[in-house]
Amino acid sequence: MAKAVNSTGVIYKDDIENVKKALQGELLFLSEFREKVCDYIINEVVG
Repeated sequence: MAKAVNSTGVIYKDDIENVKKALQGELLFLSEFREKVCDYIINEVVG
């Protein structure tokens, strides 16, 4: 994340794209994880 800002503090368009891609990956991981946790809790409660 910090690498996206160069020494002058300017953020380039390419860097923004890279950051967005990284964040989208994180979001996908988190939503899948949350889904698994919900399924687990439901199974524990119902089962």
